[in-house]
Amino acid sequence: ALHYSWVTPDVLLLLIIMLMLGIFGYNFQVFTPLIAQFVLHTNSVGFGLLNSCQAVGSFFASLGVAWLGNATRRMVLTGAACFSVVLFSLGLFGSWFLVVALLTALGFTSSVFLSANNARLQLITPPELRGRMMGIDALLIAGTTPIGSLIVGGMAQSAGVRPMLSTMGALCILGVVAGLVYLQQMRD
Repeated sequence: ALHYSWVTPDVLLLLIIMLMLGIFGYNFQVFTPLIAQFVLHTNSVGFGLLNSCQAVGSFFASLGVAWLGNATRRMVLTGAACFSVVLFSLGLFGSWFLVVALLTALGFTSSVFLSANNARLQLITPPELRGRMMGIDALLIAGTTPIGSLIVGGMAQSAGVRPMLSTMGALCILGVVAGLVYLQQMRD
């Protein structure tokens, strides 16, 4: 599976982006309470509302991806790019209205990317390697998130929550750009 990933440009593209977003973007369990406490200065009810906004966005994204029915490379890249930009933007604003809207959009774009990436990886992988490839995919999303959580927590403590969010979003954008550069080099 590792060899197949390395020699198959379309698969490696998905894994590069998943690695970067897994480390720097999918740390909701760390940064959502930080937003609630240090940006919005709210209590547990406000924290619950923020989590609910992400869930609402994810729900509608799941319906949309299911309705479209085909996980294209464009959908994966668009979901990853939009997720990264929304995460970056989340660090720029501190008002309730904008944070709620951005967290809803973050839940939406997160689910678009994850659903499309997962489906595309399964569709382009040969059946005999599919289980192993999904194991690599799970490792990149679930196995790298604790590394990112350490970075997120340390950066939030030293630089502040909003600069941390923008930095993590910028690093995710760099991951998408790295994937696009890789894809362009494979075409040449």
